[in-house]
Amino acid sequence: MIRNYFVGTMAASVVTLFGTCALAQHEGDIEFGTDASGGALIVAGWVFEGEFGDFGTSFFTDEPGFEAVEAVEGDLYPLAEGDEVGFNVLSTLLYWDGTMKTIPVNEPELEISAGFSTVVTPTSGPMPGFLFGTADMDGGIHQHLDFTLTPGADAGSGAAPLGAYGFWLQLTSPQHDPSDPFLIVLNQGLDAQAFEAGVEALHDMGVPEPGTLALLSAAMVGGLAIPRRRRHCSAG
Repeated sequence: MIRNYFVGTMAASVVTLFGTCALAQHEGDIEFGTDASGGALIVAGWVFEGEFGDFGTSFFTDEPGFEAVEAVEGDLYPLAEGDEVGFNVLSTLLYWDGTMKTIPVNEPELEISAGFSTVVTPTSGPMPGFLFGTADMDGGIHQHLDFTLTPGADAGSGAAPLGAYGFWLQLTSPQHDPSDPFLIVLNQGLDAQAFEAGVEALHDMGVPEPGTLALLSAAMVGGLAIPRRRRHCSAG
């Protein structure tokens, strides 16, 4: 079973952690590894972007992907051969329409899938995901998950509205402590300027409320704590 670690003060800690940093937004794959001791997973960044429309499908993308380092890169160290990596979904699906934070009228959902495994963004707090990769002899993993935006159960035949859609994840592993939370924001039809404003707005919403994290923690692992990891700040 993937080990899950949550702490009731996570939201406040993340706000403090990000408060003095300019957002370091990343395009391309999410690079990750372990810390120097091999104890915990580390993600090289806090905010990652993608865009719906891959393969001509309006509400689908497999970006960003996930790539484990195969050599030491800064603070990232390679996994050991056979290490498994998965994720937790730490938030509901977040939305920004270019001018204000709001909940879409037709309540779209986001499916995250790989092979026969699928989870849907939760409606009331964090939830476990699934294992998606096993490190090869060099410690490498390169995996793309499928992100599909679908109308929610109460949406009828409506399509998901234009906007920026975000969700907080955390990498997990049976062999390592989990990573700090990170935000993925996917663009559905906004121009570049509006989308970047949406990324900032969704980040400012923060991670889930402490109470929801505590409930999942108590239900699954008895309230073990997540350690704070390094800051990722852009210059200036």
